[in-house]
Amino acid sequence: MALGFSAVGFLLGCGFSLRFSVAAGFFSDFLSGLASGFFSGLFSAVVDGYESVLTPDSLSALTPSALNKLSPAEIPANTGKLILGDNWYYVGVVSAQEAQTLQTRQNRLGTGESLSLRFTKNVDRDLSVTLLSVGAEENGRCVVTFQGNTYLQELTLLRRQSAEIILDTTDGLRVPLAALRVATQTVTEKDPETEETASKEVNVTGVYCVSGAKARFKPVEVLLTGDDYAVVRSAGSTEKLRLRPGDEIIVAARDLYDGKVVS
Repeated sequence: MALGFSAVGFLLGCGFSLRFSVAAGFFSDFLSGLASGFFSGLFSAVVDGYESVLTPDSLSALTPSALNKLSPAEIPANTGKLILGDNWYYVGVVSAQEAQTLQTRQNRLGTGESLSLRFTKNVDRDLSVTLLSVGAEENGRCVVTFQGNTYLQELTLLRRQSAEIILDTTDGLRVPLAALRVATQTVTEKDPETEETASKEVNVTGVYCVSGAKARFKPVEVLLTGDDYAVVRSAGSTEKLRLRPGDEIIVAARDLYDGKVVS
């Protein structure tokens, strides 16, 4: 389960981008030079005009309104670009409160601490990034800039992207919030000094699952909750009581108890 928030912004896939025009008759000669190592970088024949508008040096001064008004420069015919370096950047707009959360997290964990971006399209993996800068607040919004250095070759054709900024992840099983129930169970404890045993009743959180034709109560540890779901970890002490992916969970039923026949 991912914890974070969303942003809409721009990708600039370059540590440094050199844009140039290539006459059609000399295009193959240029590619030969690139292949032979005379030029060192990642070549792309796709140029959208933002290469000279969005540069790494310009990012820290951007405001939300300026970012929204960005427009590409005119592109001469037969233009390509050579991307030098391994770094790429994502600049987007978030609320001032979200920007403060990012800044506080960085201050607590350190400048080099990474988080993840999850793009909504065209990229099928989470990308590790670091927070590069947080811009000044403008009408309750801030520009934030992230830097990454992996999978550059998959990002060169992307520009405007929506992304989920992932601050943390939690591993567990997602269940309907309405399925969580509290059952009273009797446990036996042994006194370490007297070695005497005593029984007592405790309240245990769990879910009821269909096992055969009966309801089986399976204890869980609640890791986090959302509007209509919970992420849990199995707390069953035996294999029969362990909650597993694929278990049929009972969400709505009355007077449930462990062992009740269900249809």
